[in-house]
Amino acid sequence: MHSRRNAMQRQHPRAHTWFYLNHCIDGTPFLARAFNLSTGGLAIDGLSCPQAGAHQTVYVEFELPNSEELIFSDVEVVWQSNSGALGLKFKTLAPRYRRKIRQYLRSREPGRENTLKQAESTCNAYARSIINPVQVNL
Repeated sequence: MHSRRNAMQRQHPRAHTWFYLNHCIDGTPFLARAFNLSTGGLAIDGLSCPQAGAHQTVYVEFELPNSEELIFSDVEVVWQSNSGALGLKFKTLAPRYRRKIRQYLRSREPGRENTLKQAESTCNAYARSIINPVQVNL
């Protein structure tokens, strides 16, 4: 799976970022943190989810930092690290969401990542997790 991970990184410009998102496995929502984003997919640290299998399809929903529009898509698990991070490839991302992600990527200054503290204050996925708490294992 790592060769596919490297190929995906070459195909799409990426931004290192931190924001919370919800992802659903078999209809059950879990909170995660995205740490890498491109128009082709994203990389996440699963905070409270069981391990997803290779090529498994899951559902994600998230808001970009400082945005209030909910972006959602089915995604395919394309790589998995020993630490539990997952690489997810967008499967059903609407063109308008892809444009929004592209605009966000273009607006990022090289080397200027948002912090986890900023992510908490700009993401409603995190707020929804407080209202409907899930078990978080760090």
